[in-house]
Amino acid sequence: MIRLPMRQHGIGKAMYQRYTHSITYSMRETVKTYDYTNYFCGLLFPQDHREAYFAIRAFNVETARIRDMAHGKLAPGTIRMQWWREKIQSLFTSPSRSPSYDSVLLKELAHTVNEKQLTRLWFDRILDARDRDLETEDYQTLEQLVLYSEYTTSSLLYLTLELLGVRDETADQIASHAGVAIGLSNLLRAVPFHVTQQQTYMPQELFSKYNLDDEMLAHALQNPLHGEVFAPIIEEIVLKIREHLDMARALQSKLPIVARPAFTTIAATESYLHQLQNANYNVFEQNLLQFRPLSIHFRIMKAHFLRRF
Repeated sequence: MIRLPMRQHGIGKAMYQRYTHSITYSMRETVKTYDYTNYFCGLLFPQDHREAYFAIRAFNVETARIRDMAHGKLAPGTIRMQWWREKIQSLFTSPSRSPSYDSVLLKELAHTVNEKQLTRLWFDRILDARDRDLETEDYQTLEQLVLYSEYTTSSLLYLTLELLGVRDETADQIASHAGVAIGLSNLLRAVPFHVTQQQTYMPQELFSKYNLDDEMLAHALQNPLHGEVFAPIIEEIVLKIREHLDMARALQSKLPIVARPAFTTIAATESYLHQLQNANYNVFEQNLLQFRPLSIHFRIMKAHFLRRF
């Protein structure tokens, strides 16, 4: 997207500043409402890249919510996903034009894609994963959930590295492992919510291994004590998360300094895993469901200033 000089638009400087401020505010509020952890991480991002960061994160929120907003109906979700595919395609196939976009988010995405030279593949991978998710009732294996996290969360990290100007093989390897760890952790955190939506993001192979079923999830939602029976499944998933976190940290010393803001959110993942262990791996434990922004702020700020994850 090419931005013409303000005078060619007939827009005064003050009006243009108010316009761009409204775009940024809208995106930030979307992320703040639905993804508070990454909203706070964004506030610590380098100022030159902050708007681009919130554009990418708002895109993730909008596409992640499609399944929930479709209320279990495939057609509305598929239509909305196709709409996003067409819009993303237009950002990359017509970069020299300045079309009338349907939302402030699309306007900022167009600018971000053009200015930061982002790779279309990562957007397509996110949409591919969301599309398959619409048609998936149950995930059969843990590796399927690993792949889902790689296609979604890792792809977001690849985009984040690109908007920071980082094109580095080690950084990409860290993003791959960190994305899987963060993605799986987010799925565990969201188990109670997914149960209310009649969705399951725990592998059926582990349900069979421990003689459990989906109906028992509903009982655990009503009585958190019943959630203890799922602890063996949760522990196996946490082991996979730890495996990927360890691989990411093993490469940390080789990570370019400019890339470190992309991984600050790992601090929140580590915090959740610690709380989950204290709750004996019962994801329905009430303490895990309480929102504690001050705790999130402290851990993220610590990781930000120490430049370690």
